[in-house]
Order: sequence, then structure tokens, then C-alpha cells
Amino acid sequence: MGLVLGLVGWLLSGPSGLAVAVIAMAVTIVLVPKVPVDLAMRVIGARPVHPEEAPGLYTILIELSEAAGLKAAPILYRVRGGRILAVAVGDSSRSALALSDGMTVVMDEREMRGVLAHEIAHIAAEDTTLMNLAAALGRVIHTLAVFGLIAAVLIVLLTPEPVIPWVVGLIALAPWAATLLHLALMRRREFAADADAVRLTGDAVGLARALVKLETLPTGGLARLIGGGPGRQRRGLGFLRTHPSTKARIERLVGPISDRVRPMRLH
Repeated sequence: MGLVLGLVGWLLSGPSGLAVAVIAMAVTIVLVPKVPVDLAMRVIGARPVHPEEAPGLYTILIELSEAAGLKAAPILYRVRGGRILAVAVGDSSRSALALSDGMTVVMDEREMRGVLAHEIAHIAAEDTTLMNLAAALGRVIHTLAVFGLIAAVLIVLLTPEPVIPWVVGLIALAPWAATLLHLALMRRREFAADADAVRLTGDAVGLARALVKLETLPTGGLARLIGGGPGRQRRGLGFLRTHPSTKARIERLVGPISDRVRPMRLH
């Protein structure tokens, strides 16, 4: 995305435009905001859960957090309602993890451990901050591209100066390139979080079973602030998805879907 930003700057104004693009990228990296944990939880309507209310879940969270090297275990939050939702925000020093009532009802302990490990993997990798950075760079690229296209139109209308068509075309394509790179990054982080979750639990089948269950439920799918809604909303062309297909994720975890995963019954 940085290269796309630099290219747009160069096309707009040569070396000086490239310098502006580099400065804009540096400022974005420095100023990109981290999502405040409490604010993120309020946005989704979650309330904190005291350890005495869910001792089993907190035991798993503490165990997985220590294995992942977090400085503190995430604060557990509850989202009321039957929708299937898992949300993780924060970093190794301060984080939160929200589970919906629907998630806690449909998952058995083994599957829930896989889901929690996946979310903790996102926290350990600071994926929320990473995705905020990617989104911010995308907005900068979009803004520069729009500025460039407006400038090209004004040049054509108000001056005799020629406009090079391929330059205008590249500038127009830059926001699309940034979007596709952002989506590719999101899919890559999902694969990485799956792999890290298995390292934390030593149980690839448990996470695979959770993925199958989430895919087959009418409202199935993991949803989090760093990307995407329910799994069925993410279907379509692979390069336009926020998440990889469930089939691809399961095959990376356990190989072709086998009897260890398929015969699972919902409860």
C-alpha cells in the first residue's frame, strides 16, 4: 500500500509528489489511532463479565493469554442476543474480547477454546492496529487519487496542457489497488490467526469444528472490528472477501474435511 501511495504521489508531481506521499505515510503510521477498548465494546453494545459469572471462560482466557505472551488476559464482555459474534480488540497490555450469547450457546468447550485462541492470536499480533493502519493508508491513497483526477479534469477544461491518459488511468486505479491489498491482508491475517490458535491449543480439529459450525448456522460467521460480518455475507469472488473461505481455512488446519469434522451435530 505504501508503494501504491508513492506511485500516486510520483504520478501527480514527480519527486516532490513522492516526497509528499512518503511524509503522508510516515504521519499516518505515527498517528494511526488504536481503538480504545472500552469504546469498542460500547459500540457493539457489550457489557463486562465478572470472572465469577464465567469462571470457565476466564480460566481458558488466562491459560491462552499466558501461552500467547500477553501481559494481561483480555477482559471478557457479553453481547446479548442470538447472533453469532466474537470480537477482539486491543494489544498485549490491554485488550477485550466479547462473545455473544449465541456464540456461547452453540459452541462446546473444545470449539470455544479454538475460537478464543483465534481471537487471542489477533490480539497478540495487534491486528486491530494493523487494520486501522491499512484503512488509514487506503483513505490517504483515495484522497490523493481524487485530487489527481480533479486536477486532470481542470487541466483539460481550463488549459491547453495535454493530459497523459495512462497516467490518469493509473491514478484512477490506485484506490482499487489499495482496497484489494487491504482485503488480501485481512485474509492473510485470518490464516495466520488460525495457525497461531492451533499452536496455542494444540487442537486443530477443535477450531475446524467451530468453523464448520459457524458456516452451517443460519447466522454463521465470526465477526470482529478488524473485518467482516457473518460468513455467508463474505461469499463471492475470493479476492473481494474479507475472510478466506471456510473450506480453505479448514483444509489448512486439518486437510480435506474428514469424519473428524463433518459428523458434528449442532446443540
